[in-house]
Amino acid sequence: MRRKSVRLEVLTVFLIFTVIMMGVSLMIYNQNIGELRQADINHLMESGKQLAYSVDSIILDVGSLFNLHYQDQRMCNIINHRKSQYDEVTRFQNTTYVEGTINHVVSNSKYIKRCCIFSANGDVYSNISSVFQDYKDYIWEIVDSGKIGHSIYYTDPSVWSIGQVDYKVVTAVKVLYSYNGTSPLAYVTLDISYAELDRLLNSTDNPAGTLLFYEDMQIYNNGKGGLYGEQLTQVQEKAKQMVEEGREQDILRIGGLDYLMTAIRSESSGWTVVRFIAEKEALRSISERKVRDITILLVTAAVVFMIYYYRVNQLMDPLTKMDEVIRHNKGTSLAKVYLSKEEEWLLGNNEIRNVIQNYNSMADRINEYAEKTLLYEIDQKEAQIKMLTYQINPHFLYNTLNTISAIAEIENMDNIVEITDSISNIFRYNLKGDSIVTLREEIDHVKDYVQIQKYRFPDQFEMIYEIPEEIYSFKVMKFILQPLVENSISHGLFGTAEKGRVTISASLEGEEDMLLTVTDNGVGINKKKLEDMNQKLFEYRVNMNAGQDFGGDGIGIMNVNARVSGYYGKSYGITLYSEYGRWTRAVLRIKALRDTKPG
Repeated sequence: MRRKSVRLEVLTVFLIFTVIMMGVSLMIYNQNIGELRQADINHLMESGKQLAYSVDSIILDVGSLFNLHYQDQRMCNIINHRKSQYDEVTRFQNTTYVEGTINHVVSNSKYIKRCCIFSANGDVYSNISSVFQDYKDYIWEIVDSGKIGHSIYYTDPSVWSIGQVDYKVVTAVKVLYSYNGTSPLAYVTLDISYAELDRLLNSTDNPAGTLLFYEDMQIYNNGKGGLYGEQLTQVQEKAKQMVEEGREQDILRIGGLDYLMTAIRSESSGWTVVRFIAEKEALRSISERKVRDITILLVTAAVVFMIYYYRVNQLMDPLTKMDEVIRHNKGTSLAKVYLSKEEEWLLGNNEIRNVIQNYNSMADRINEYAEKTLLYEIDQKEAQIKMLTYQINPHFLYNTLNTISAIAEIENMDNIVEITDSISNIFRYNLKGDSIVTLREEIDHVKDYVQIQKYRFPDQFEMIYEIPEEIYSFKVMKFILQPLVENSISHGLFGTAEKGRVTISASLEGEEDMLLTVTDNGVGINKKKLEDMNQKLFEYRVNMNAGQDFGGDGIGIMNVNARVSGYYGKSYGITLYSEYGRWTRAVLRIKALRDTKPG
């Protein structure tokens, strides 16, 4: 009974739909010319409103930038002060914060190619890595001209280099006022892509012309509608008059032809969207469209009636089977729907088969998830028991090491004193809460580690430190050198006949970067493996593709690379160099952060 009722219901709905569509189509087709004209004007009006709304969305999507300085006190303070008032670390953090906020706001807008904040103090923040001086001069020239008021100001379409690519853009400029409402705090610029604007306003094959203008400036014309030059100026003047008089639709006579036109002004952007089409073209397209629609509707109805019973019977059986399986599902395990080969062949690759396949996939995932959840809960309980079993007070271990060192010193066991002192220093360094330390502190930590290794491998290697005195006070991340030294000792020097040598050097590259290098004279890395390791290090920095390692031999290197690129940025991290059988060098690039604290 259920299957029969569904068939009848589908048939009834289809018949009603067909009759209504045919009746409505015939009624529309038989309307008089005036009604057809009004219908086309209404169509122009609706499309014009939609385009105006879409144009509004370009500004509204990023409009929150115009109020961020009211909502975000930190951003307001940063913009209100010069960059030069802060030390290098704070300046870097402030710039990252403001530009990160800008990028977050505009990242989802395909229309905005560049967004900048020009502070009243002369500083520039942007979602683009670099802003050329000619663009800065252009914006400040607009600001100095006094053209910008409380509303958004738009420039003529022009070509600018953005991210090394030339784009034709319309630039919108808005003043950010301080809390008193009179003093300019900054100026926000939005470079709107002319190509994306064209795709938005010219996305259909509708023959109607589209004109977008702001005050006396024509921003965009899609080239349709058959009007050019002075004729477009007449359309623009007519549109201004319509907006001032509160009329959204009218008829304009140009060159002996009547043009249907609509004009809608955006309140948020100030842009006016005009749609126009020759009346005879509108009536011809409406007549052709209606005849075409009726013909297609009749042909479609005849075809559907012929295949209805045949196809509906094929579709109902799998749906009924799926309904039975779902109604009988109980507990946490879901049953699957199994189709015969004949049923799969009859269904083909349509939506019903996809629904059944997606349901089966969902049932597999739910069943697997339920099983994994149970195992996870068991593992969590076991891990909790182990954590409680092995939990130890770290200060007790540190004090115990000091006790061992004191006893060894009394007994004149110098080697034990040195080892326990080194272990104690390492333990104290680990307990230190700061994640950023001076390079001297990091080198001292390495020396404690090396002291222990020299007792493990006596007279097998030597350490060389080539670090200028003035660099020792620079700030670095904690635990970035010891893993590289450990890798050189454990893997680079293992199996060499000559005495090992590990050299740590540091140098500045320009004003921004520091290079920390760990070199050993060990067995080296073959060319294929070296390329593979550098590729994985690079992919992590660019794509943040966490989880890749070197098969167990480079966990420490991957850890340092991940932490450095995560903290300093994608352009920072480790690069490996080697000559197989002779030497290996790990070059770590970080930001050169100077210690600005006094004393």
